[in-house]
Amino acid sequence: KYETFYVEDQGSIRLSYSFDNEKEAIDKMLQENYRHKCYNRKDIKENITKEATLRIIKEEKLEVIWYDEALKPLCSGIKHDKQRDKYISFITNAKAKIIEYRSIEFDGEVVVFLEKYNYTSTYNDEFLALYALINRARMIKQNRISFV
Repeated sequence: KYETFYVEDQGSIRLSYSFDNEKEAIDKMLQENYRHKCYNRKDIKENITKEATLRIIKEEKLEVIWYDEALKPLCSGIKHDKQRDKYISFITNAKAKIIEYRSIEFDGEVVVFLEKYNYTSTYNDEFLALYALINRARMIKQNRISFV
């Protein structure tokens, strides 16, 4: 078994998950990491939409693979697996092949029921995948990602 958990500022464990395989556990850990970074809004102060992401990519001259574009070497990318309704953040190696263990899958449409407010909301995790795309492209540009 593989366990992942989120430790709050006060040191208490808020979220805990159990998985049978390592890849699922790592995916969940990275998803939650990007979720918390994204909601904290320290590095990107605006709502993350496709338009905002494209503007940031252009302004910062980031090299990315945008959805159905051809793969490029040493690059961060995003794609949408429509069959499984998953958004995938990935990184390519020097041979322009996806490094599978560096891929993160984000759920597509998620329905959340807020019992406290008796309210149901549907949202899309695409913004988290876009946030991961920007974050990873910045890290590649700054040579902070190893491709070994």
